[in-house]
This record gives sequence, C-alpha cells and structure tokens, in this order.
Amino acid sequence: MHEKRKSVRYLPRSHLVVTLSTGGRSLDCQLGDLSASGCMVVLSAEDEARLQPQVRLTAELRLPDGPALWSGRVTRLAPWGTQQGAGVVFDQECTELIERLMACDAAGALRLGGRADETCAEVSGHLGFAMHRCFFHLLRSGGIAAVSLRQCTSLDSAGIGLLKIAHEAGVPLLDARGAVRDLLVAAGILRPAV
Repeated sequence: MHEKRKSVRYLPRSHLVVTLSTGGRSLDCQLGDLSASGCMVVLSAEDEARLQPQVRLTAELRLPDGPALWSGRVTRLAPWGTQQGAGVVFDQECTELIERLMACDAAGALRLGGRADETCAEVSGHLGFAMHRCFFHLLRSGGIAAVSLRQCTSLDSAGIGLLKIAHEAGVPLLDARGAVRDLLVAAGILRPAV
C-alpha cells in the first residue's frame, strides 16, 4: 500500500468502530489508522460497493471517552491486509482526535525521518501488534537504518518481538528509556547500562 498522507499515522491498539453516513445510509467500519489529515477505515465485503472515491460523508468514531465527529470525503479504495480499506481525507485537520485516541487507546505511531540515505524509524506512543505490518514492510525493504525509541512509551509482546527482529537484522535501537529500556534489557535485546 502506498502512503499518500504526509502526516504521521497513528494505529489503534484495539478494535475501534467508525460509523460512516453518506446518502442517508450508515455503515459501521473499523478504524485502520488515523492522522491529523485523514484516516483509513476497513470495510466489510458488502460495504465496498457503497463507498467510492469522492463520496462525501460524516463519521462518528466511538472512543471510550465518548464519540468523536468529523466530515470528509473518500479519496481512494485500497487493500488493507486481507480486506478492503477506504482512505478518507478530513474537511479540516483533526488533531484533537489523535490526542483523544492516544489518551483512550494508547495508540502508537511510526514516523520516518533522517537523511535520504539513512532513514530512521521513530516510534511514538505504544509499539505493538497494530504496527507490525508497517514495521515489517520497512524492515523487509531495508528502508530503515535505525529505530529511535525516544518517544516510545510502552511495548507489548509483539512490540518486543518486532524490536528483536530489527536488532537481529543489525538495525540499531536508539534512545530507549525507562520501562521500555527495562523490557528490552530483560528480553536480552539491549545490554544493561554500565
């Protein structure tokens, strides 16, 4: 999948429902990822035909602390794992959605930075199963020279496994702190501080 958004994508840890409304009809989808400028929603097979590029819609994202509302339009349909996804661009930036998602769901983000010849994957928030597809794609493509964990706040077993794979592939793990560093030391991925 080719990423068209320039802003960082946040991947939810849990199954979050988005209700899309268009043309007087509603459909429930799963949130695939979220950025300040748009999102990817995962569609069921029967809903694929109902959303086409340029369709205008309103949406309600069901977060544990209450619903979040926004409007926008479908920009494209694209594969999302074994299902179909719909890329949606918001009418206006929704940074408050990200703040609420991070607070409720402890979502994580993966951002690429650095020079063109040395790309660093910067992890923000939680590194876990929700990010495995993006992370593996970067590792397999040889597209990252290092992983920065400076803003990583938590890991689950999948996150530890991803970092172990990166470490075994010779990709340096940089700037791990606090509990994240402690977990990586306990897992034998990083050496204890001297």
